[in-house]
Amino acid sequence: ANCDAAVKQMPRMLPYVKAEFQTEDMCLYAINRGECLQNVKRHTAAIVMAAVLLNGYEIRDVNPELRTRDVVLAAMGITEDGMKRVPLHPKPHPEALEFLQEQTPEICEVVVRQCGETIEYVKPHLRTLELKVIATKTWPMVIKNIAFEDQTESMCTDVVMRNPSTIDVISPVYRSPALCLLASRSYPAAFSFIEDQTIELRQTALDIANEHGIFGECKGSVIQFFHEQTDSFCRVAITMCAYNIAHVRDQTDELCLMAVSFNGCALEHVHNQTPAVIAAAIAQNHLAQQYIRLVMAKVPIPRDADDCGICMLRVAQVAGDIEAMEDEVEEAAAVVYVFPNCEHGKLFHPDCVDQIRKENGEGRRCPYCRASIDRLVAAEPVVE
Repeated sequence: ANCDAAVKQMPRMLPYVKAEFQTEDMCLYAINRGECLQNVKRHTAAIVMAAVLLNGYEIRDVNPELRTRDVVLAAMGITEDGMKRVPLHPKPHPEALEFLQEQTPEICEVVVRQCGETIEYVKPHLRTLELKVIATKTWPMVIKNIAFEDQTESMCTDVVMRNPSTIDVISPVYRSPALCLLASRSYPAAFSFIEDQTIELRQTALDIANEHGIFGECKGSVIQFFHEQTDSFCRVAITMCAYNIAHVRDQTDELCLMAVSFNGCALEHVHNQTPAVIAAAIAQNHLAQQYIRLVMAKVPIPRDADDCGICMLRVAQVAGDIEAMEDEVEEAAAVVYVFPNCEHGKLFHPDCVDQIRKENGEGRRCPYCRASIDRLVAAEPVVE
């Protein structure tokens, strides 16, 4: 009696009631007020039916011996003749079809129309071409299970418009340049299927990328799928997004300078990090320091660059030459240590690093983040 009163006052107390005290009325009361079936310790036909009628996903927690045809149909929200229930099921679960042993064409069609992915649970002898076509309306990727000879142009166009990545699995016969360009709006790899990539097609691909853009990816990244990358196309792509320098196969100094002048952090993708490119990247964004791959280099350092991470003096100060800081020049050449494995990207004077190495003996670590620097400073200095 106490348990029954507690559950009626607060249905979420049902999990704490021992199995021998859980009555059917108590459980039905809790289920009808949103309690999960998994908290019911003793299932009955009435409890199970009540649960799946409110939430079809509860079918997975039903004891197998109680997972009858009526219960599965109720979980899917349809009747025996394949019609939807009226009123509509609040939370139907079409994938409950996998638990239905005796399937009919009518039931399968209704369920697949609701959720194309359920085609996987349809018995093989009922998985007809017509049913697969229906499935593509809500799950375009199902076209990969349709043989090339059974695919039609309208079907392929429809699925690519719904999901551009399906161009990978449609028949090559229907991969026209126009369809590939359409898919490249949000799936740049689609352009790679065009065998004859004319100048006009490449220009159109870049125009499409500039107009529509790609969420979570660089505009103009379609450049990586060009069979032939011209200097002009590379410049257009870098103008859209500096990180496209990563997709340029022939990284000239001019293109690298162009990329880092737009975004210094594009230095991460520059293969040949010359002093001029490094200086331009740091000048544009001081955070580009963390992407310098040289262990030691003589590079132009802007006067407003970060201070040495050890002595806190300007990195432009060379060997104690204070004039490098005091005169009117905007930058001075400095030999500096940079530790590429350190995320902070700090610069250090060679004299300061050497002093730390002597003081710390074998336990040499970056004084800024305590990362080991033995391997990094062991390399011969690279001075340009």
